Amino acid sequence: MATKVPQKSAFNTAGKYQVYLTRCELGACLFSVISTALSFFEFYAHIKNSVTVISVAFLIAICFFQMRFRSTYREAESVRRDGLIDHCFGTIMADTQSEGYYDSVDIDSGFKKLLASIHESSLLSSVIIDGMLKRQERITFIGGIFVVIACVARSIQSELFLAILNGFLSLRLLDDYCELHALRAEIRNVLEKCKHICEDRASSHRKTFSAQQQAHLIRECIRYECALAYASIMLDEGLYQQLNPTHEKEWKAVKERYYN
Repeated sequence: MATKVPQKSAFNTAGKYQVYLTRCELGACLFSVISTALSFFEFYAHIKNSVTVISVAFLIAICFFQMRFRSTYREAESVRRDGLIDHCFGTIMADTQSEGYYDSVDIDSGFKKLLASIHESSLLSSVIIDGMLKRQERITFIGGIFVVIACVARSIQSELFLAILNGFLSLRLLDDYCELHALRAEIRNVLEKCKHICEDRASSHRKTFSAQQQAHLIRECIRYECALAYASIMLDEGLYQQLNPTHEKEWKAVKERYYN
């Protein structure tokens, strides 16, 4: 398994915008809750107005960094996809090659290497997303409660705009969780399909892929790539480094069983 991402510069740019986006979301939630708390004290009315303006500024920043992150992330993913094709079929499509990224260099080029690469990627991605989802559950539960309370309080005070702002922030937290949950389900489905293709090949004792197996493989490759593209969620680098040693052992066992 890779110890580095060859398209690092492209993903670093996307990661930078993701960090800014996350900080703006946390800042908007924090200042929104503070503004709501201050609204119950007339003495702090002038401070509340300043805090509200800051909350709106964070909201604008969220929209900007969300657009920048998605555009740069999709560009990085496009480079990675070209690298995947080059790695599997020995072509030269990507400006940045993927040497050392996939642990399937010793597998013959073609559909077998493509299956191994998607199998490996979905296996690791599934584990990383599990960790990300657990963390997002806590953020959504704790942050969502405070923001929803702020939304209700604003509604009671007939401050419609600020109530909408708090509602938007709470929906973003929920949407992040739902996107991760859907991505995990899709990646797990791809992983199971890859296992099924491997078992089907093993039972048929064929060295080459049948037309049906090729069709199933192409479909799972498309599903995996579309799931990442539609979700526009960058897998956590910290979890990747943490889980990679354990994953290497698991993938080695899978490779010896199906790809040797």
